[in-house]
Amino acid sequence: MENAPRAIWWNYGGDWPWGNPSAEMTGLLHRYNGLVPADLLEKLTAYAVSYIDQLETGDFHELQCLVKLVRELPVEEAEKISSKVYEIAQESVTIDPEKWHGYCLLPLQVIPSPESFLYDEFKEIIPANIQHLLNTQTEDGSWKPAWEWGRFEDIWEIAKMEWSGVLTLDNLRVLKAFE
Repeated sequence: MENAPRAIWWNYGGDWPWGNPSAEMTGLLHRYNGLVPADLLEKLTAYAVSYIDQLETGDFHELQCLVKLVRELPVEEAEKISSKVYEIAQESVTIDPEKWHGYCLLPLQVIPSPESFLYDEFKEIIPANIQHLLNTQTEDGSWKPAWEWGRFEDIWEIAKMEWSGVLTLDNLRVLKAFE
């Protein structure tokens, strides 16, 4: 695995927070709960709630996974962690438009629609972030990654095109949700 082309931050030996990607994966297990043993899902959910409850700060990549978990959890479980996720969002989301051209967490990356539980906190900055999104769309209608691998350049060019497809689909969904 360590020999496979990838970004340096995807090294297997990294010290990653549990929530990235485990929180998102737990959310997906909730989405497809008919395919998951109930006791396993209960155990994973209890761990996720406990983990999030104890977080003092969060990595913005982890926040994206936590938001996806909240979206998939049953209401009772989501309510147990939404205030903590909200606190982490206040620390992690970049609201300064001058910084949006760099590598940061944009409001629309965790608030994909007006129905998001985080929407009210960031609703004042959302119009500017939508305009930024529109301004960064390329001539061919796509969006490009704001990062590079810095190695395996030949493979990165292929991955960059694939990531462009993911980002474009995500951004088009967000724009549709905000009409």
